[in-house]
Amino acid sequence: MVNKRGWLRIVEASLAIVIIFGALVALTRTSKPVIDNSLGERIPVLLDELAQNKDLREQVISYDTNQSEDAQMNKEILNNVNSFIGDRIQASIQHVAIICDPQELCSLSQYPKNAGSVYSYERIISSTLQNFSPKKVKLFLWRAN
Repeated sequence: MVNKRGWLRIVEASLAIVIIFGALVALTRTSKPVIDNSLGERIPVLLDELAQNKDLREQVISYDTNQSEDAQMNKEILNNVNSFIGDRIQASIQHVAIICDPQELCSLSQYPKNAGSVYSYERIISSTLQNFSPKKVKLFLWRAN
């Protein structure tokens, strides 16, 4: 039993290495960078939320595509849809929502000047079969430069 101190120091050094290794592993797990989803992946989720919101779904269905876009009711509906989307995205992301008939081609009137890539997705929104007047909502997202 001559070298008891040598074994004790080996155990202490091993324990210190395990503690340091554990701390490093814990730090690397908590400091992973947050990966921002692509804008193209976020649009369907936003449109799903819009379709599940009963009040907004009814407003979209009541949108009159035959009227001019200057009609007060249509402006109010588009403002409600755009503010709903705006509340769910980052401030650096800009967006435009357009409502039209399902067979129409919804497009931006002018390509945004401060945009690199514009992502778009569309969804048909309808209600019950008794009041079947579906509308298409097309959402455009882009990052402001």
